Amino acid sequence: MTNAMECSFPLIELSEGCMWWHLPLIAAVLLSPCFSLCKMLKRKFKRRSEVQEHSLNDLYGALWDETDEKVEHYTELLCRPKWYCYWDAMSRKDVESRVHEFRAHQSRIGGVSLRYVLSNEFAQLARRRTGQTNPTFNEMKEAFWLGQDPIGKDIICPRDGMPGCAMVDWIPRPDRRKQTHFMSWTWKYTLGQLHSALEMFKMNTTPPRDTSSIFFYICFFVNNQFRIIVDGVAAGSDDLENSFKVNLSRSGRMVAVLDTWEDPVYLKRVWTVYEQFVACSSRLPVEFVMPDASMASLQDHIRQGERGLKKVTASICKVDSEKAEAWKAEDEKKVKAAIRDSVGFEEVNQHVRNALVDWIGQAVRKQFQELVDAAI
Repeated sequence: MTNAMECSFPLIELSEGCMWWHLPLIAAVLLSPCFSLCKMLKRKFKRRSEVQEHSLNDLYGALWDETDEKVEHYTELLCRPKWYCYWDAMSRKDVESRVHEFRAHQSRIGGVSLRYVLSNEFAQLARRRTGQTNPTFNEMKEAFWLGQDPIGKDIICPRDGMPGCAMVDWIPRPDRRKQTHFMSWTWKYTLGQLHSALEMFKMNTTPPRDTSSIFFYICFFVNNQFRIIVDGVAAGSDDLENSFKVNLSRSGRMVAVLDTWEDPVYLKRVWTVYEQFVACSSRLPVEFVMPDASMASLQDHIRQGERGLKKVTASICKVDSEKAEAWKAEDEKKVKAAIRDSVGFEEVNQHVRNALVDWIGQAVRKQFQELVDAAI
């Protein structure tokens, strides 16, 4: 005899007993819309996120040019409820917070275009402010920020919200974009020296480099000189890891501007020696450039053979990071401490010597190849 229970229609037999046959069907019918609703809501949330992210990206792009119309357009777009998903809108306060965040970020990673540095617009600004035909950047420093009408004094800095912005936030907007190159140089250079060296950089490739697509990290333009020079509340060596190494690694390549090969100022400044060391030890590509007259002198000595090359090599190997100087004593102290606490001065000196000797070797090979090509 079995314990099986006999169920008659409209009941069906289950392990626990009998059940109306239509109850599972009803459950399936009721659950199906729930599953469909969950899938639909998932798609809506995904689309909401995608639309919002796309609009925020567009807003970020519009902020590079700071066009009020575009910024307002994307702000309204983000704040406006969507008919298909009314909880999709951001509050205006949230959008304004993102705008502030974007502006600060762009200010920190923004570089100045090669076009602007080579432009008559910048040259005329420097000459008008300093009253000199060929001022040094140290002289520009005095005229740009320590005079009666400092550049950018009435512009709120996007980084700290205080009056007085970096020059990169003052120049024409098309000339400010994400940094593509890090420039290693000194403020002792004249306007003419830097202009000539960067013209050489522009012409070093075939076809010549597009000046509107190269954006330099140049401390003169990118650092907020109001905080460093005017207010004196910051130093170039503050947070050395971020102020220098992060900018260098972000750009991924360095352009080293030497004033000359013969007793160069470049090798007497602690910042430029340290920058060379970090670039070399990080295996980042470094391109050396000099003003046209200095490059012509180098080529002339190369043509002299062994005697000329010995003179060039002896000059560029005079690297002494321990005796190198900085404009600000605090910077000099911090950078030298960073060298002393890591690999030491002699290791830095040797890295820089090797980089410069490699560069001279490339210049010799290039000149020899040009002579061979001319003879064919």
